[in-house]
Amino acid sequence: MCSGSAKVSSSLTVCGRCGRRRRRNVTADSGPATLPVPGGFRLRAARCQARLGVWRRGGLRYTPLSMSRICQVTGRKPSFGNNVSHSHRKTRRRWNVNVQRHRYWVPSEKRWVTLRVSAKGMKTINRHGIEKVLADMRRRGVKV
Repeated sequence: MCSGSAKVSSSLTVCGRCGRRRRRNVTADSGPATLPVPGGFRLRAARCQARLGVWRRGGLRYTPLSMSRICQVTGRKPSFGNNVSHSHRKTRRRWNVNVQRHRYWVPSEKRWVTLRVSAKGMKTINRHGIEKVLADMRRRGVKV
């Protein structure tokens, strides 16, 4: 166990790789500490977090350092399915949205607005205009 004075915080997490419950301890000296976890396991605090960087909290998976591929205008997200080989062996795959970072000039605000938009979102902006699209986004609660 690490020294009690250097302990900043500890939280119970579930490892995204192996699914085991463990207590992640954040210390000032940033050394991996071994702590007892409810469930009887004694795990190193840094065992699986360096391998994938993916954690599961409350059943939801998130990657802390990557941005999601979601269009800010249309709300499109990646879709999931199967790769099917010639022998019909199925492996999971993901279809990403064609998300681009694009700057638009907003004449009423006299400033540039940078949006993460899909190709369909760009067509929507060309059809309706950036002013109307920004008004709809603000009505939905998106910070622009």
